Parts: sequence; structure tokens; C-alpha cells
Amino acid sequence: MLIGERFTYPLEPLHRVISKTVKKYPDALAYKYQDQLLTYSMLEEQSDYMAAFLMANGLCPGTVVGVLLDRSATLVVTLLAILKAGGVYLPMDIDFPEDRILYMLEDSGATMLLTYSDKRVFSAENLTVINLSLAEIAQLKPELPRVSHEWPAYILYTSGSTGRPKGVKVTHQNLVNLLMSMFSFPGMVHTDKLLAVTTISFDISNLELFLPLTAGATLVMADAATARDGKALFRMMKQEQITFMQATPATWKLLLLSGWDEKLDIKIVSCGEPLPKDLAEKILERCASLWNMYGPTETTIYSTGKQILKTDRVITIGKPIGNTEVYILDDQLNPVPWGEIGEIYISGDGVTQGYFAQPELDAEKFVIDPFKDGSAKMYRTGDLGQLTADDEILYLGRLDKQIKIRGYRIEAGEIEYQLKKCPEVAEAVVTTRTDRSHDLRLVAYVMLKDFALNLNFKSLQHDFKDRLAQELPSYMIPSEFYLLEELPLTLNGKIDYKALPAAVRKTTGKVIASADTELEKNLFAIWAEALDTTDFTIDDDFLDVGGHSLIALYIMNEIEKLLGKTVPISALYEYPTIRKLAAVLDNGISDSLAASLVKLKSGGDKHPLYLIHGNGLNLLNFNALVQYLPDDQPVYGFQAIGLNASDAEIGTMEQVAARYVKELLHQNPDGPYLLAGYSYGGNIGIEMARILKNMGKEIRLLALFDANAQNSEKYNSWTSRIGRKILRQGPKAVWFTRSLVKTPAKAIGYQLFLLRNNANRILQKLRLVKQEKSIGVFEQLERVTQKYNEAYYNYRIKPYDGEIYLFKAAERVYFVDDAEQLGWGKYALKVHVREVPGDHKTMFEEPNVATFAAELTRVIDAINCA
Repeated sequence: MLIGERFTYPLEPLHRVISKTVKKYPDALAYKYQDQLLTYSMLEEQSDYMAAFLMANGLCPGTVVGVLLDRSATLVVTLLAILKAGGVYLPMDIDFPEDRILYMLEDSGATMLLTYSDKRVFSAENLTVINLSLAEIAQLKPELPRVSHEWPAYILYTSGSTGRPKGVKVTHQNLVNLLMSMFSFPGMVHTDKLLAVTTISFDISNLELFLPLTAGATLVMADAATARDGKALFRMMKQEQITFMQATPATWKLLLLSGWDEKLDIKIVSCGEPLPKDLAEKILERCASLWNMYGPTETTIYSTGKQILKTDRVITIGKPIGNTEVYILDDQLNPVPWGEIGEIYISGDGVTQGYFAQPELDAEKFVIDPFKDGSAKMYRTGDLGQLTADDEILYLGRLDKQIKIRGYRIEAGEIEYQLKKCPEVAEAVVTTRTDRSHDLRLVAYVMLKDFALNLNFKSLQHDFKDRLAQELPSYMIPSEFYLLEELPLTLNGKIDYKALPAAVRKTTGKVIASADTELEKNLFAIWAEALDTTDFTIDDDFLDVGGHSLIALYIMNEIEKLLGKTVPISALYEYPTIRKLAAVLDNGISDSLAASLVKLKSGGDKHPLYLIHGNGLNLLNFNALVQYLPDDQPVYGFQAIGLNASDAEIGTMEQVAARYVKELLHQNPDGPYLLAGYSYGGNIGIEMARILKNMGKEIRLLALFDANAQNSEKYNSWTSRIGRKILRQGPKAVWFTRSLVKTPAKAIGYQLFLLRNNANRILQKLRLVKQEKSIGVFEQLERVTQKYNEAYYNYRIKPYDGEIYLFKAAERVYFVDDAEQLGWGKYALKVHVREVPGDHKTMFEEPNVATFAAELTRVIDAINCA
């Protein structure tokens, strides 16, 4: 449990707190928008007049008022006026589709809508629409009602998993506690100038609008066009001498790309989505201080945060803000042990009143806090977290399908619901992919009702976007649509997201003309056939356009046919584009490509990490893991010896390890060394570590990726083999039963795989079926695999005089004798187990690999700091 600072704050409505600020700083500048200026006394007076006007038009305490106003002084005045009159404001973006606005108005029970545009006409039952641009606001002082700090101040709608957005009721007390906490964390004083860049439909806008007004500072508002223009926004930051600004990482990236290259005396708050370490480092060079804040709408904007320093090795979401408690719990609501992963729960004065008119969802998400007396509630965020050694919280992603893009919280179910309303659509699935600039994009998979419609799918995509735009805000429109003949399902009938095809765009051969030489054209044709698309150029990276290990083998086999010579797979690491690959093929294969050691990621001054291949022999399965590791972490990989030289001798496991060590010392003679072996590559890693230690070298990390310590049965007598098999049957039956209940599709699938393999092997021995003969690269791969399998079969694990970090897959499709340490406890001085999501294969795939990489980075950083 982490407990934020306890402090007292006024149990008063927000507008009364701001009125006290007005008395302290009556002539100070409260608000600036272009040439519109308001002092604190002017703001107080105009909001009083507006409150009188609204009350005269029917606004009474408890009234929900829809606010559909663009950025201007009127916006802030109106929000304060609604609060003074005892109303509850419902902020809506002026760009929202009409259907979404009407739904929010009807669902919230709003009886008044404020706008200043006559271009959009809204008609709903019991709804009074007031166009403020036509209204005559009399200068009358109202008799304001008594407003309780426990009343809702606003209702903010977030995306909903059931297909409709859901409204969150935030009280005056929730908001005042947050604002008062922000005075010291991250800090605001009356001399500050805050630049507001966020639309009012995003909950962090409430902090932008009211934090400066409670501190006596100045609120400077950017117009919508400036907020989207990095260059214009940077000019405004400088011209207005802004000292405080909050935004999502997407906005900070925009500013950097737009030329922010000088240091400003400004406090930066990053929020809404995870802050990448490389982005943090760039921002720190250009600001006075940087703060990373976290919190869902349901607990009032921010619940935790921390100041990010240059010395931070990992970006955490820090500790709780004032009057807030954060727990990391397991499924039984028990605190997880330190260092373990659990779900983040938030309690305290920021926990809101819950969802509007959704009691079942309330009961699910707002649960009794078992660590407090009485009926206090805590909110289950659905986010995964872990406590660090500094008692800070490391955010590790979502438990469910919820998506965060550019700070917006999106329920895929809401988009799917709207897509399935299209008459052509039978089923739809919405998920995400990371584009080439590492930004997250929404992707929709669609199955149509009539097969004949498939021919018109390209034109239908535009129709889908147009229809979705009528119901959803722009940030919820998928950027890409893919056609499916049928949706992949698990055995229990649910959508199998992991079985969805990779999002690789398919178009016509529009760019083949960019290939200049005959070899480039031939390589383009080979890639296009292998990737089943021509939507790439000769300068696109093989892995970025959907390439993986099997495709690489196919491509190399086709190149061998084309050129009549073997090209090592490592060429696709060193020369991952058609242009680069063609150039090296023209000039001849260098000796470096015949080596086992391949550079996977350069840059940074950290000690390199060396990955050792598993049964797949090459390194392409490590690609996603490498991409998720920090930019300043160099990574190298050892691929199998025989992949680059068909006549290479493999020898024993010890000889393989010695060959890899030789190449390692040539590249890095001094160390210290970080080694990580996958599957039986773990055995090679242990042998390499043993050789290096005997040479007096420092092994700083020996990591094993789901490697099982099991010796070959070769060295056991036939009686002990039979005895072992008999003794394993009981535990094996228990394991299979559990896995059948937990993951039936995987359990049955693996058993069928074994059955087919064994049956096929028997039939081949009986010569009842003909064994297909591999050719080219595939023949070489088969030959090398057999040699490595022989080396593994003849290998005996020996004790290792050191510690091991075991990264163990949480799901297991095959039985092991020691499920806890995979058998390594008897071979190492100590085994540190780190469980990562996925199985032996999918631990390296999305979405599991992000958690895997984060955990590996934490271990490396901790070891380097020790």
C-alpha cells in the first residue's frame, strides 16, 4: 500500500475556493485568450452575471447542463457560472458527431444545452437550447444557492465497452482535493502562467482551466489550430513566457519534431499515456522540470505522479498524490508481494461518485476498500502495476482490451458496436498496431455478410469511416480496415485476438518503378510474393513491412535460386532494405555476414546485451523484444553456426559455446557481459558464462528465456527411464487437467500437434507416407537443426558457479517436472524467477512482449546499479 501526503483542504465547492482567490488577487490577470483579457475581479463579476442569466432560464441546483462551446473567455465564465448556480456541467467537444452529443445529453438527463453556434440544431425532449452568442446577459447579481462540496461538479463521458460511452460523476470535493494537491506536487504559485491546450471533453482540461484560477496564476488558452500546430504552439510558449504546461506524450513529440531545440523555464507535465524514456530525456534537456502523472477519469484526473530526473533509469508513475491511497492487488484483493505484478486499485478523496445510471458497472469497478473501516470505495483501474525498490509504481499496461491512444481512453467494444450497425458488416474486431514511427494506431478487422461484397471492400472502407464519423469522435475512427473471411475463435467461442492476421496492407504494384537496377526489381518481386503485398518501397525495412523468420527463409531460398549462391539470413539484419541488400549482393558477401554474432540494435553507452538463439536457430523472433528495449541499450545476437556456412561443423554444445565466445571476445574483449539464451540457447548461455568466468571475465547477467533444465535420457538406464515415465504420469495428468480448464484451446492444440507428429514419424518409418524432401535454404536449415539437436541430445548440464535470472512464460503448453524454477535450482547458486505473460512462443509477440521487455529492462538496470 502506498499512501499520499495527508493534508487539509477547504470542504467547499470549487467556485467558492476561486472566489477566495479573487479576493487575494483582484487585479491580477486571470485569463487570456488571443486579445481577450480578464482580471480575477472581472472573471468573478461576469460569472455572477452569467449565473443569474442561467438561473432565470431554468437552471436550478442539480441541473445537468450540456456545454458545447469552443475556446474563448466565455467558456471559463460559463463553467464557473454553472457551478455557482448549483448545476453540473457536461463538457462536449464541438467536433463530436451529433448522434454522440444527443446520446450524452439524453443519457445524462441534461435539460439545458449551451452553445454559441446556430449552425447545428439539437432537438431532444425536455432540452432547452441556449445560443449564448444571441443571449443578452443582464448585469444582475444573483442570489446564489448553497452548494455542497459533495455535489457533482461535472459529468465526463469516457468510451464504453458496451458500445456506448459512460458518464463519470466528479464532485466538487474530488476536484478541489486534486487542485490543492497540485499546489505542491508538481507545484503552482500565483506568478505562474499555464498554457491550456486540451479540448474540454478530455478530463485533464479541468486541471488546465481551474488550477491556475485557484492559485492566483494566469490561464493562457491556445486556440484549437495552435494546439495542433507544433511550430505555432512553440512560438506561443516563448511569446507568452509560459511557466507550466501539461500535455500527452503525443504533443511533446509534436513540439520536438517542430523544432523545439532550446531550453525554456517551464514546468512540463506529461500525462494520458506512458512516457517513453527516450522522449523524457529529450524533454529534460529543454525544460526546468518534468513530471509524469497518472490517473483515470474515475479517480479525478491524477492519482499518482513523480518528477522525472536525468538519473532515472526507468520511468515510473511515482507515488500517490495528497489524500490518496494506491494498492497493487491480486484477484482475491490481497496485496501482491513486493516486486510482483498486480492490478492497480485507487482509494481516497479522488474517487468519484461512479458512473451515471450504471449500477452494475459501478458495482464491478467501485468496490469496498477492505483496508479501511466503513463504506469507503476504491476503484479498480484494470491497469497492471508493480512496486519498485523506491516504493514507486511501475505501470505495465492494461488487463483488458481497453486502449489508450494520444491520451484518449478508448473501448474497442464501442467502435465494434458501431461498425456492426453497418448493414454490410457481419462481425467486426477492433485492436491496435504500432506503425513505423512507433505510434499506436486503431485497426479494424471486418467480416462482411455477403461474400460478393468482398470485391468492393476498398470502397466500403471509405463508407465505414464516414458512418463511424457520424457516431464517434475522430480519435476513435480506425485508420485501417482489413477483410476477414471468418473471425478466428477459441474453443469457448470467443474471438482469438492472437490468431488475427498481421496487419499488412495490400495494394497494387504501384512502387515497383522505384527499383533502379535489375537486381532490385527481382528482389522486389521476391519480397512482394513472400509478403503478399506490394505496399512497400525498396527503402522499407523488411521487419517493418511484416517480415518474420519463415518469410526470411523463403526470401533467402528464392535469392539462392536467382543468384545460384547461398545468402546468410543475417544479411536481413545488416541490410534490411532491398536497396542495401542489392548493393551488398552486387559487391559480394562480406566475412562479417558469415559470423554467428549479429548486431541487432546499436546506440547508447550501456553494456551490450547478447541474445542466444533457440530452436529456431535464427534471431528474427527476438525482433519485437529488441524494439521494446530502451534506445540506449545495444543488443547483439548469436544465430546458429550452420546458417551462414553450409559446410560448418557444429560439434558439441561446449564447442558451440566456445565458438560463440570467440566471436564475443573479438567484438567485446573486456566485458562485463550480459548473456540471455532462449529455450535450449539457455544451455549454450551457461556454457559461455562458464568459459568466460574461467577466463576471469565478469558475467553481470545470465538470463534464461523459458529454458528448461532437462538432461537427455541418453545417460539414464532403461529401468530409470521407465521409472521416471511412470512417476511423471500422476503430476502430468493433474497439469493437463488444469491447463484444459484454464486454456483449453492451447492444451488440446498442443496434444493434437504431438499426436500428429508422432503418427507421422511412425508412418514414415513404416514407409506408409513419403517424407517431403526439403530443398535450398530449407534443406540447409533442416540439416543444421538436426546437428544442433544431436549436440543437445549428447549434452549434460553441469553446475554453474553463479546466479541465473529465469524469465518464465506464464502459460505452458507442455508438462515440466519443476514448474517453479524449470529445474535450474540444482544447477545454479541462486535462481531469480521473473514470470512474463504468454507461452513459450507468444512471450515474444504482442501484447506480451512489451511486458517482457519492461521486466528485462528492470533487471538489467537493477544489476547495473548494484
